[in-house]
Amino acid sequence: MRVKRQKQYRKSMAVYANAFKFREPYQVLVDGTFIAAALKLRADIYSSLSSVLVATAKPMTTQCVIEELRSLGEDMSGAVIAGKRLERRRCVHEKTVPAAECLKLIIGEENQFNYCVATQDIELRRHFRKVPGVPLVYINKSVFILEPVSTATERKIADLEKQKTLPKPQEVKILKKMADPNYDEAAEAAAAAAAAAQAEKDKKRKKREKKLLAIKKLRLKKRKLAQTEGTVAKGKRKRDDDQNGEKSDFSESGGEGGVKERSIGEVSAKRRKQVKKVVKVEEGEEAEEVKS
Repeated sequence: MRVKRQKQYRKSMAVYANAFKFREPYQVLVDGTFIAAALKLRADIYSSLSSVLVATAKPMTTQCVIEELRSLGEDMSGAVIAGKRLERRRCVHEKTVPAAECLKLIIGEENQFNYCVATQDIELRRHFRKVPGVPLVYINKSVFILEPVSTATERKIADLEKQKTLPKPQEVKILKKMADPNYDEAAEAAAAAAAAAQAEKDKKRKKREKKLLAIKKLRLKKRKLAQTEGTVAKGKRKRDDDQNGEKSDFSESGGEGGVKERSIGEVSAKRRKQVKKVVKVEEGEEAEEVKS
């Protein structure tokens, strides 16, 4: 890397470190396009990013990036293997989404966790330029490039510097007391305490309303489920009644062959009588044979 470019990169990262509290090792979110480009150049992502950021870098990726690379076919199998070697950052969503959308959700609107982003996606870099405090890295031909500080970042830094010049709350009270002899600090403190109490009360009320709404939805869901089960059970009883009615009609009409349906007890009693008659007849025939 040229000395002039290295000085420029060191200056840019110093801006992020001073204004947004970036600390080493810098966490770099890497997408599939950057992994594929680095693999094509046979460049080591760890050493290359550390060189361009002029500090220790920790490349990271997400499961959504790996899944997107897999969906692109066998041509990206090498990029998938290279991506698996990187540290995996947990996604903030449950289902798999496109890699660009995943990175947008992780960075958010303020880049709370101080991530750098390495990508070859022009649209994605254009989006992150609007988010203050996001260092962007990409590959131009065979050179790793750190983009200059964006306009949104410069505007945010100017706002932070302006806030440093404003008086602190204690200084504001002193200024008000000096400007107005009738200024009552105790009354203002009481008003502030009342406002805080009202805000806390409103917060509890909203929480209670949300809980009641959830209970109401749950009861409604249980009621609908009970109605559905009742309808199903009613239909089942009706079918059973219809089947029993058809069976009784069949038995009353004699059924097939004109034989009436009887209970098990009735059939057993009749069978016993028939057996006794047969036995008596056989005994009588044997007796006649003996006499003859």
